[in-house]
Amino acid sequence: MFKIMGTMQTAPDLRAIFDPVPAHAQLLGTNEWWLNGLVQVLGCPNAALSAKNAAYWLQVFASQKLDLPIHRRLSGAAWLQGTIWEATVGQTVARLVWHYADGTQSESEISYGRDTARFWATPAQRLREIALPEPIWETQEPSGDFGYERQIRLYRQEWANPKPAIEVTALDFIADPNCPAAPFIIAINVKP
Repeated sequence: MFKIMGTMQTAPDLRAIFDPVPAHAQLLGTNEWWLNGLVQVLGCPNAALSAKNAAYWLQVFASQKLDLPIHRRLSGAAWLQGTIWEATVGQTVARLVWHYADGTQSESEISYGRDTARFWATPAQRLREIALPEPIWETQEPSGDFGYERQIRLYRQEWANPKPAIEVTALDFIADPNCPAAPFIIAINVKP
């Protein structure tokens, strides 16, 4: 579930991960993750969208989410992510900016095809994605839901903190303004 204009919306494509309750711990891969919704950003609308739909997406999704509170020392972090649409392999879809108490910052780039990919794929798309990253979690969505079969998947990315002795105060999630992939993050685990 996520909030759009003050209203909770369901994300039917991700219901397998958020059901039976929206806020819960779940084992994905070898780690337990707290799942309580998602944060999504959008750099530019997908070229396939009509002007009306593009305007809607730009109104609904911000290009950045700033100052997500962290306030702790950490040696690194890992997060679960995906994108709504495809991008060119190697294209930066977003970056995470880690802010330190001393005023400095560190950045983590999220690259399509290296770190993440579209969170759903038809069988034909899967055949084209041999060189893309392996998902940490995937499930088969019944063809009755949308009229065709597709895989739903999430990707994991890690960051090693170059300054583990300094408190990380906040995190920014910023979409690349030239990328239409619309990345999202559904969980972040920090490492002490």
